[in-house]
Amino acid sequence: MINLKPILRYSNAVDSYSYAYLSKFEDNIGLLFFANIETFDIEKLTIDIKKFNIEILVIDASLEAYGPETARDFFLSLNFPIKRLFVMTWDRNFANSEDFLFFPSPILGSVEFFYGHAKHRKHLVSCINRICKAHRAFNLIELNKQHWKNEAYITMSNFSYHNKPHRTMPELTAEELSEFNNITASLPENLDRVDPKDFGILGVNSYPWVNCYLSIVTETHSDIKFITEKTTKALLAEEFFTVISGPGLLDDLRFLGFDVFDDMIDHSYYENIVDYRDKIKRMYTMLNPIVNREKLTEMTEKCKQRFAKNTEYIHSKKFLDKILNPIEEKLYGSQS
Repeated sequence: MINLKPILRYSNAVDSYSYAYLSKFEDNIGLLFFANIETFDIEKLTIDIKKFNIEILVIDASLEAYGPETARDFFLSLNFPIKRLFVMTWDRNFANSEDFLFFPSPILGSVEFFYGHAKHRKHLVSCINRICKAHRAFNLIELNKQHWKNEAYITMSNFSYHNKPHRTMPELTAEELSEFNNITASLPENLDRVDPKDFGILGVNSYPWVNCYLSIVTETHSDIKFITEKTTKALLAEEFFTVISGPGLLDDLRFLGFDVFDDMIDHSYYENIVDYRDKIKRMYTMLNPIVNREKLTEMTEKCKQRFAKNTEYIHSKKFLDKILNPIEEKLYGSQS
């Protein structure tokens, strides 16, 4: 079985290369995590690949700035002294390609750090946001139009990298931006301005996840599939959820073996729409008939065993095998 520590923690990195870290699966298999392909020390990395006898190099290309194919082509062009190069990706579209390894690492990382499930159900809906992005701002605008808005628990931090608005915010029209600012200013009882420093400790046993029936997940990206801890927390919290992300994310969860409660939540009504404005509007149209306490209580009671089954499965060897067996076949098959 593959050692997950290098993948999830990078804790046994043999060295760092300015925003890049080299770890080892085994004697001759290395994992390179990188944050910026323009800045790290390629010469030093090449020396260490030789020093540590790495013959197979796995590149973690999960960061948003680089697609899997871009990462593969870049690293192949460096002509490292290796026998084989693989690119690890969160996008299942590449799962059957020989150069790529489908590995949704945030799911496994979340399982390790978050635990618990909804208990009190004080609020009908939660929508937890950290970095303010255009699709999250637009979602808040639409959420504020719903008749049940005062029974929703919302966080929207003003946190952004480099102390400036996120690069997507200019996508909002002047009218939308004004409406968003008015909402965040006028709903102090409904809007929890979370200190960014506290977000890392918001596990499933924290307030938003133990007090709601349904989570509206605004994933990292609105245009590409990107399963992160945001979606995983909803699974672990044993509550219903919708996901604002690129088309195909829910299909990936289904492929991995999770129950996404299609008979209770009509994901098909919104999930494959590309434009996030249209997606979000259709999502609320779909949700409105069921977002009331009587209906959500009834749905939750019916699905108790199914919630528990998801939780049991995400901690199981069967789930690990679903992810790791294809990776092992490619890695070790490449050595034969």
